[in-house]
Amino acid sequence: MSGDHSATNTLNMAWEATASCFSDNPIASPVVPCPDQSGSSGGKGWTVAEVKTIISKTDPKVIEEICNGKIKIITFDTAYDKWKYDDGREEEDELKGLLGNTIRDKKEIRIRNSMTSQEAASTLFHEMGHMTRKAPSTQEGYLQEEIDVRVETEEFRIRQGMASTAKGYRTPAGKVDRAFIENQIKNSTHYNPKGRKRIGRRYVGEAIPSGWCPP
Repeated sequence: MSGDHSATNTLNMAWEATASCFSDNPIASPVVPCPDQSGSSGGKGWTVAEVKTIISKTDPKVIEEICNGKIKIITFDTAYDKWKYDDGREEEDELKGLLGNTIRDKKEIRIRNSMTSQEAASTLFHEMGHMTRKAPSTQEGYLQEEIDVRVETEEFRIRQGMASTAKGYRTPAGKVDRAFIENQIKNSTHYNPKGRKRIGRRYVGEAIPSGWCPP
């Protein structure tokens, strides 16, 4: 079971760009091993050191869970999903809004390179919310998990003094609007695809940054 995080203001998300893409449907495509990347750079827009500092301000246990659980953090430039439609045709779509993804059984989390350290920290917090949960066994459970993790991520952003993930994620009083998030996920065409099935995913520009845990 995997989870995505995207970043849009539409309902077609993965954690796409509604929130910034967090989690999507289970996928079983093979992943090409990543090359090791020396140093602590997480990519073009964020660094491991900055992300760790941000998360540790309010939720240091997240970094501890990464190290204790031996979670592998992998960066990527972009990703493509392959779909098979009911009429038999197959198409590949670029996931321009995908910010992160979790593959629980492999203990792998992927984070997009081209984000600020603040958004990378929020995405990593979200993906760890998936990683530390038991994989749901039903579609209903899968959707509920995504709702719960998005609520927790918005609470993290409030603790951090970050802006809302997306319009509607907070009430006028500044609290998390669970009802809005629940409605968004349950009506998302990404989380509830019709007429097509995801049959694979590939990542471009993968690397493994160092510096998350003590030597």
